[in-house]
Amino acid sequence: MISVKLKKSPDNKYIVTVLGHSGYAKAGRDIVCAAVSAITQGAVVGLRKVLNESVTVKSSEGYLSFEVEDNERTRIIILTMSEAIKDLIEQYPKHIKMEE
Repeated sequence: MISVKLKKSPDNKYIVTVLGHSGYAKAGRDIVCAAVSAITQGAVVGLRKVLNESVTVKSSEGYLSFEVEDNERTRIIILTMSEAIKDLIEQYPKHIKMEE
């Protein structure tokens, strides 16, 4: 199961952590993993390249974590990402969970 955690730190940053594999299909054919990856990595690209925000990213196999300052502009991308993940959870509830 993929675990997505979205929280705010005391110093006013969003912290997003994505961990695990969905188990929906074999590696390379897992549309659930691909969708979560596309949504979360798309958020990072939007924050960095469209908004020119400073984003701290850590990643490895089955893991992505990023931090970004909370402001009016970054909030739009983070909330869009959150809503997209929620839509996926409705379709694949046994494969993704999210904590906010």
